[in-house]
Amino acid sequence: MKAPDIDVDDVSDEDWVEDRLMIDQIEPGKIWFEGGIGPIQVPKRASGLAQPGWMVFIVAARRQGKWHLLEVGSVYP
Repeated sequence: MKAPDIDVDDVSDEDWVEDRLMIDQIEPGKIWFEGGIGPIQVPKRASGLAQPGWMVFIVAARRQGKWHLLEVGSVYP
């Protein structure tokens, strides 16, 4: 899955997250993070491995009401 080209200077603060967040909910191909971030589309393999309560460093942006995962860092089970 490829995120669209996003100009970070064009994204408002409420539509941008760059933080370590806890996984809140999982469905096949989708993950939600604490604070209402999501759903974010991910490969089904990733959602199959992930567990609620894990902490993940993410960079994500919301465009036209849809969250896009731009970067994933450390995952803490």
